[in-house]
Amino acid sequence: MRSTRHDIRLSRGIGYECYRADEPGIYILIERWADREAIQVHFKSPHMAELLPKLAPYAVE
Repeated sequence: MRSTRHDIRLSRGIGYECYRADEPGIYILIERWADREAIQVHFKSPHMAELLPKLAPYAVE
């Protein structure tokens, strides 16, 4: 997967935190958004449209 850099603030994101769990290979990403519309716009952006299907097998809710 190629690396892309995206400024979350451009999508009305407030910020994010990434943590490594005690279990090897487990990471937790917490994002904060201005509102629901902001995250919906973010998920439709080209870089997320490419990334999300690749991450789906690893995601947990």
